[in-house]
Amino acid sequence: MQPRRIIEAFVVVLLAACSLILYPPLRHHTYLGGYESLSLARSLAGGNGFANPFAFLATGPSAHLAPLFPALMAFVFSHSSSDQAALNAMELLATLIVVLQVCVLPFLARYLGLGFYTGVGASVLWLVARLPKEAFWEQNSTGLLIAVLAFPMVAALRQRLSMVEVALCAVLWGVLLLLCPAVLPALGAWLVLVVFARKQKLTQKLVLVLVPLLMLVPWTVRNYRAFHHFVFVRDNMGMEMEVSNNPCATFSFQLNVLSGCYSLHHPNENFEEVFHVAKLGEVGYNQERMGVAKEWIKSHPREFATLTAERFTAFWLPSVLRPEQRPIPPGIIYSPFRDVVITIASLAAVGGLVLLWRNNRSACLVFLVWLVTYPPIYYITQYSERVRIPVQWAILLPACYAVSEVWKRLAGGTQTPVNGAGS
Repeated sequence: MQPRRIIEAFVVVLLAACSLILYPPLRHHTYLGGYESLSLARSLAGGNGFANPFAFLATGPSAHLAPLFPALMAFVFSHSSSDQAALNAMELLATLIVVLQVCVLPFLARYLGLGFYTGVGASVLWLVARLPKEAFWEQNSTGLLIAVLAFPMVAALRQRLSMVEVALCAVLWGVLLLLCPAVLPALGAWLVLVVFARKQKLTQKLVLVLVPLLMLVPWTVRNYRAFHHFVFVRDNMGMEMEVSNNPCATFSFQLNVLSGCYSLHHPNENFEEVFHVAKLGEVGYNQERMGVAKEWIKSHPREFATLTAERFTAFWLPSVLRPEQRPIPPGIIYSPFRDVVITIASLAAVGGLVLLWRNNRSACLVFLVWLVTYPPIYYITQYSERVRIPVQWAILLPACYAVSEVWKRLAGGTQTPVNGAGS
């Protein structure tokens, strides 16, 4: 093995060790309710189907969340000796996912053409900021899968893939849609780029389109049988819109919890609301909530515009809203220091994307696919830091690339090669 590869392997091992230290697989306290994913997993593991996501009351069949992550949790519950053992296993799994996410960034950076140590810098920033580890939500898993998918995404823009590579890429997209349907716009945007890149055959393009959609068919059929209504993976958008846009709402989930606004509107906190879900069914309830949200937005356009602007700012430049977030106690859930790191990284990423547009357009386009198409849904619903996790890598890598290129130019060096051979 070349000395350089030995050093790189040592660096990755060091990153993994630091990740384990900063994200220990702690024993989790006994679950007291509040996580819809856990409720769905318990229902599946108990033989009651994908149902009853809320506290207080059984509400029947559900599509409140995408199916894949609750199904994974149900598998863990079904094969654990106790609930506590299952919770511990989920904590361990979440830690391993974070470790993999941190360790894959150097290799992804090299493959994209940014250089191995640009990826190391992104991993270090991840650890310094101590980005959240979500044991009972799908965001970390989604982020890891998206980062893995970035390999074939950029490859498809640069060269013709084999049919096996195309099929694997298409399956990964299908899995991702069943994990997080918010990635659908990213799939559409990337397919447009693949068409214009003219690297893949027509049959390969058809595979990339049809396989992910076909993988959704069984769940779509299940939803239609359960609700007698077409539901694209999830049905909770109406509820999320109303919880996020109402007379007492702020831009932040944590602030809404602290103020009591969240408890007034969310079925997981309000018995009247969960009873309403049971009465109308999830689809009917979400249709009603969407109507209420639209009516409020229509009659309060200025307030909605303000909330949207604040949510946009919170996603990209969270430290700007530090005065508004001051009531949130600093800790694992909220970190002012982490907000500063994210804000600086977002600003630096703009410069990195400009440089990549000139030097490495295929990599730049993959970053833009995710940074442009993924966040908008979270501009109109309440901000929670965990929603940024799936695309955090796409912010950190361009940011570190900008820093590395500026450093090289100041030092009189050369730019990172586009083919990814540089480190």
